[in-house]
Amino acid sequence: LLIGSANVDITAGYWENEASLLIEDEGVVTSTEAEVRTLLRHARPLSTEEEIGPRRWLSLHWPSFLG
Repeated sequence: LLIGSANVDITAGYWENEASLLIEDEGVVTSTEAEVRTLLRHARPLSTEEEIGPRRWLSLHWPSFLG
């Protein structure tokens, strides 16, 4: 089981602090998988229409809003 936010790209490598945790314990992996499946059954799907506005704003302002 791999948990974390690490991305394999230029910003992750140089500007951001990201990490991933590899868990190899079978019991932890099994129980976590069951919990994730439960969460997904109750999750609300995202649509591309909902994402257009925020993505458009981000593309106009990235990375200047970082300061």
